[in-house]
Amino acid sequence: MGISLLLAVSRIEWRRTAPRVHAAYDPRRGSHPNSGHFEEARSLPQQSTPAFLGTKTSPTLPAGPRLGLVRFPARQVGLTIQNPPLDRTRLLNIVHFPYPTLRYESKPVTRVDAELKKMIAEMFELMYEANGVGLAANQVDLPLRFFVMNAAGKPDEGEEYVFINPVISRPKGSDEKEEGCLSIAGIYAPVTRPAQVHISAYSLQGEELEANLDGLIARVVQHETDHLDGVLFVDRLSTTGFMEIEDMLLEMQNHYVGRLERGETADDATVMERLQEWENRYASTG
Repeated sequence: MGISLLLAVSRIEWRRTAPRVHAAYDPRRGSHPNSGHFEEARSLPQQSTPAFLGTKTSPTLPAGPRLGLVRFPARQVGLTIQNPPLDRTRLLNIVHFPYPTLRYESKPVTRVDAELKKMIAEMFELMYEANGVGLAANQVDLPLRFFVMNAAGKPDEGEEYVFINPVISRPKGSDEKEEGCLSIAGIYAPVTRPAQVHISAYSLQGEELEANLDGLIARVVQHETDHLDGVLFVDRLSTTGFMEIEDMLLEMQNHYVGRLERGETADDATVMERLQEWENRYASTG
């Protein structure tokens, strides 16, 4: 994720309860978003194709100017775009701005199986290889509402967490720190976020987790939950802050458009079909 590890790491004191394996999320009843939980997947009702390439705005914080997916005559700013090649031996790879899934609003998970657990383990591997401290599911092209985190950023240090269907509440204070993102490699900028938050989520074992967070962990949790809502850290910048990195984003966008034109990456229809398949398997509320 690229957040500086110089920040102080908070100690999480979890309140755990027993797994609740039959509390399926039902939007018709207005259930809490993180109660959709670990039931057999069924077919989703037909959904309209989302506007993948639009950008998400924050309901609570101001955001900078927005980009649409068109080719811009960006000034050269010395940014070398070197997205790592896809590793065909893996189930997952990190996707990069402005890949459509990064703007897709993730769906609550209702089922966990051995394959999903394998993918979560692979997400930790990808995160460590990229020197990150957090990685959201849609950063590896999965439309599911979960993320992984280890604030130490190393497999033999810190503690690994999986947050399934997280909900953030009770923001307090304000704190500005530099952030980056594994899906927007090479760009860093100061982002203002609440200094303290409360999180409710499920663990991979089905336990209900709740904690009050501050410091680096609070920032990571907010950053990754933003991802699940299709929000990127660059959306949280002030107008001035966005202008400082805009040309670099435009270069990334032009690079992506070129790959689309050469057929080197999937088009929108293909991406949507793949996301729908994952939702049918792991995010059904039927």
